[in-house]
Parts: sequence; structure tokens; C-alpha cells
Amino acid sequence: MELAKLIQPGFSTADAEYPEIYQEDGDVVLRYKDWQENIIEVFFAEVMAFKWQMAEMFYEGEDRDDSCYVIENSKWLETHMQQSMASETEEYNHYKFNFNGCGQLEILATSFTKKTYKRSREGLASAAFVLCLNSTKQTPLQQAPHCERSSCRKTPDPLK
Repeated sequence: MELAKLIQPGFSTADAEYPEIYQEDGDVVLRYKDWQENIIEVFFAEVMAFKWQMAEMFYEGEDRDDSCYVIENSKWLETHMQQSMASETEEYNHYKFNFNGCGQLEILATSFTKKTYKRSREGLASAAFVLCLNSTKQTPLQQAPHCERSSCRKTPDPLK
């Protein structure tokens, strides 16, 4: 049975503005403005598939329409794995990000990294938080300095 497990990614999708979704060199970039007017960018590495939908659909265990989840025993992920869409050395996850009122993003990826940009009196200040959740099972602080995922190495220009 598919089961949603709540995750705490270090950012909020609650009351966010409608997100922008980009595909870039096999990775996916999710960008939106949160309820505090912070610009959130989430980079998903080694993406196998993703979908956006405005209709609300919930898995067992999913009790909030404004939170983030990992879907365990995912049939969608299993289908992709059976069709050899994934490398056998990578561990993929089925992530789900609920943007209450806007829609839902589901994505099959090995990891994600988040950046938040805040406006300040001095200009645009960047605060980066690495949440590289991959098969090494290392904590984010252990993983970040030497992560070989393309999403962890990217440092986009915050002024773009």
C-alpha cells in the first residue's frame, strides 16, 4: 500500500504563490515565493519523472494540503524502476509537494537541495540550506561539501 510520510524539508509550501517548474540537464528546478515573500528554489537531482496537477489527490497518511511528503511503496516509482528508467546504483524517492490552493508537484528524484533568497536593507541576501537526501544516507552537513549531484554544485545567480 502506498503511504505518505511527512517530511520537514526546511521550507514551507503553505500559502505559497503559484510555482514555476523548469527542467535543466536532467534536473528539475522548482521556484516560488513563500508566504513570507521569500523566494524558494528547490533543485531536484537525477529526475526520472515529474508531474504537476491542480486537482487534489491524496495518499494514505497524507493529512495536509500544504506540506511535503515522501511516498513509500510508490506504484509510480515501481513502474519506472521496472522499465529500467533508473540506474541500479541510485536510490530514488517519490516526493510530493502540496501547494494548498495551487496544486501538487510529484517528482521521482534521488535528492533535492533548497535555497532561500530574502530581501534585506542591504539588498538580496542568500541563505542556502542543503538537504541532499540520497543513497549515501549521510546527514546534510556531511553530504554537502563533497556531494557530486549536479544540483548541489549549482549556485544560480540570485539576481536573475
